[in-house]
Formats: sequence, structure tokens, C-alpha cells
Amino acid sequence: MNGSGNFVIGWDSPGDGSLLGVFSRRGEFHAAHSAAVDAHPSGGTSNVNGVLEAGETVQVEPAWQNTLVAFWTFTGLAQDFGGPPGPSYTVVDDTAEYGTIPSGATADCFSASGDCYVLTVSGTRPAPHWDASFTESLADPFNASKVWSLHVGESFSDAPTSHPFYAYIENLFHNGVTGGCAAFAYCPDSSVTRAQMAVFLLKSEHGATFVPPACAGAFPDVPCPSQFADWIEQLAAEGITGGCGGGNYCPDAAVTRQQMAVFLLKAKYGSAYVPAACAGVFGDVPCPSQFADWIEDLAAQGITGGCGGGNYCPTNPNTRGQMAVFLVKTFGLLLYGP
Repeated sequence: MNGSGNFVIGWDSPGDGSLLGVFSRRGEFHAAHSAAVDAHPSGGTSNVNGVLEAGETVQVEPAWQNTLVAFWTFTGLAQDFGGPPGPSYTVVDDTAEYGTIPSGATADCFSASGDCYVLTVSGTRPAPHWDASFTESLADPFNASKVWSLHVGESFSDAPTSHPFYAYIENLFHNGVTGGCAAFAYCPDSSVTRAQMAVFLLKSEHGATFVPPACAGAFPDVPCPSQFADWIEQLAAEGITGGCGGGNYCPDAAVTRQQMAVFLLKAKYGSAYVPAACAGVFGDVPCPSQFADWIEDLAAQGITGGCGGGNYCPTNPNTRGQMAVFLVKTFGLLLYGP
């Protein structure tokens, strides 16, 4: 490590004594990748649904990427598990074994050895958004460490663990894309309006802290200022929508599943994005037709499998539960990320 706090891995070049090889800023020699939580049985109380809930004992499986030019061998230690006061936070198994990771590869403790951390939380929910955390210390030449945030689920009374979109809704909430529709409620079966969609898309695209510029009065049916005006006009400024026709935006209209395909792909790839030509994947989506290319591109990317029975249900309203799935898959949102 040199005087500026950077790691230098290298060798002398012939004849002049200068240092060649790899120069890496401290902390960039490897990267925390993601963590799987409750993905495999823990040996204790666990429903293996991918979300930590109070009263559960779950396995936590971090993954790390080796950005060194050499093999990287290490183990991990979990410490300082805690969260908001009130509940209990317990480390059941504090060690993880990652084996040896080749240069450029990513590995998790479960795939490497099956030896991962086991943690449990219990007690009454202390806040609407409840995150616990622990510090992972790596036993390697660099003594690296990482604080992992662990979202605790069952945030909404109307989206219990049995709900088909439960994990996606918790993901969206954890990433700050939505706070729900009311206190401790998400309204998963309610239709998403075009006004709400603007907020969902832009926060998923730009992050929870994104704040759009002030509105200017672009659409006559969207008063400026108003609750959604800034978001709607930013969506138009990015070329994701041109409105619903006649110069209007139709903010209170429900977004259909076919419209959602266009909005999602333009938000992800930009206004100039053009999907591949359709092939006739869904029985209820004629090919060619106005939305067919977009719908089939969404399916080709694994973002949707349709509504069942080989259909897509293109004109059905898009629900808030379905929206959670679309957004998480389109933008790769992580519930337990780096």
C-alpha cells in the first residue's frame, strides 16, 4: 500500500526499476455483489421465500466479485447484527466460507461451500420500513469489510407473505420507489394510474432520491403545480410518453398492460429504443399490431410471461402488484444488494 492509501500489485520492469502491474484504489480490489436471504433452508424456522421476516431464522448468502488479477481465497465473519431498538437481533452462525474465487468471477458462500451466515430477528415491528444490518469482515490480505442491510418484510397488511407478488412489493418498498397507498397498505389489486406510473418509473430509473424539475404546464389536464405534475412532465421530457392524445396526459386513466410495455422499455433504454419485430408469441396480441413488438420484447427479456394460458391480456389495467414485478425485473432492483 502506498502513501495515498492505494494498493499496488506489481513488479520491477527490466533495467529502470520502475513499477509495473496493477494499480488499484483502496476498496476497489473486489466488490460486494449482492446477497441472497432465505433462499435455502436455514436449519431453523424459515419459509424460504427470499425475504427475512420477524420470527424467522434465515440463511444469509453474500456474493463477492474478485476484481484482482489473481485468485482470491477468503472466509467471512458476521458481527454487529442490529437494527432499530425494541426487537432482538441474533447471530446463530457467524462464519461463511467462500473458497477460492478466480479473477473476474463472482461467488457466494452457499455455492462455494454451503457454509453461510444464519441470523434471526424477533419482536414487534419498530417502523414502517424496517432494516436490520450486520458487518461482514473478510479474513484475507486486505481485511476488507462490508455492512449489509437486511430488509425485514411483512411491511403491508394487504400484501402478506402468501401474496403472489409479496417479494416484489417488499423490494419496491425497500428501494424507496413507493411508500404504499396508505399507512401499512399497498393496495396491490388497485389499478396504476398514469400519474402514479410517472413516479414509479422515474424513481426506478433514477433512484429513490430523484427529484424532477419543477413543472411548466405542459399538459392542459395536469394542473401545474400539483402532486404529480413535476413527475409527469419529466416523463414527457425524457421522451417516455407524449401523452394520451389531443395535447393531454390523462393522469387519472389506468395504465394498460400493453401501454406499460412501451413505458418500461423506453424508461430503461431511452426514447430512441426500437424493439425487435414481433413473431406472434401471445394468442391475444395480433402480430403485427401497435404494441406487439414492445410486448414481445418485454417477454423476450424475461420481464413478463403474460397473464396465463398463452395470453398477455394487453388491454387489462396494470395493477400495483403487477407493477412491482415489472419494475423490479426491468430495472434489476435488489432487495438485498451491495
